[in-house]
Amino acid sequence: AFQPGDILWPRHPDQYIPYGTQPTGTFKKDRADWEQEKQRFLARVKKEPRASDYDRALAARLEQLTFERFHERYVGDQGEGELTAKGWIPYVGHVAMVFFKDGQPWVVEAIPGKVRTIAYEEWLKERGYEYVWHGRIRGLTDAQRVHMVAEAIRHETTPYEFWNFNLGDEGGFYCSKLVWYALFRASGVALDDDPEPRRFFWYSPKQMFRSRHIQVLYSPGDYGTASVESPSSTRQAADRPTFDKSLEGMRCDVRFATCVKTCRTPDLERCVQSCCCRFGGGACPEAPNCCSR
Repeated sequence: AFQPGDILWPRHPDQYIPYGTQPTGTFKKDRADWEQEKQRFLARVKKEPRASDYDRALAARLEQLTFERFHERYVGDQGEGELTAKGWIPYVGHVAMVFFKDGQPWVVEAIPGKVRTIAYEEWLKERGYEYVWHGRIRGLTDAQRVHMVAEAIRHETTPYEFWNFNLGDEGGFYCSKLVWYALFRASGVALDDDPEPRRFFWYSPKQMFRSRHIQVLYSPGDYGTASVESPSSTRQAADRPTFDKSLEGMRCDVRFATCVKTCRTPDLERCVQSCCCRFGGGACPEAPNCCSR
């Protein structure tokens, strides 16, 4: 059912993916990597004597931005009934675009390193057992779809730059920026209805998923909540969350993620709350304490 320019959102079933395409599995490691990238970006702006007023204003804002605040804004974007335990609940992941080569589906995407193209079947193998959502841009002509793909492929091997906030800058791309840019160049449509490309914050895959310009064609479940189940599956009801005793031997962050993943109760909020109180807060120093007061 693919058409050129279709969008794919893969997501690991039990890991938070903050900005790259593969999770590290630990909140502490993700935070350290993010802080390192932030300081590298700030140093580059400060050392550039010809930096624009926009770049300097951007750096001034980011200098005050903490990873926790970034996490809250970038992966939050919460809808009614959604919640986050800020660390191991999956919210957003990656986004890629479909095109065809010799009649077979391929994918173009920005991943850490560069923009690349890869056969769809190989892409699926790399993704392992991740879930994949499938969407399509509304209202495009066939010519615009082809043009959109061509714009993305034109930047194959362009460096991956998560800290490149200008959505119109061709110097570097992150995953959702590449799709936003390609569509805007091909049709003049801004997925977030903001044609101004210079931003002071990232445009996330989750924001894209919720764009009014996107038609979701296949969904394995709610993209924004902690659990993903096919529409035909049923939950096993329980009066209260139950926990596997084997979790006790794991690291605190892994215990928490596994607890939420395996919790079987129709009340997701209660499940996360219980896992947090059992494995978060003081029991795990790097875990935010989300227990009710």
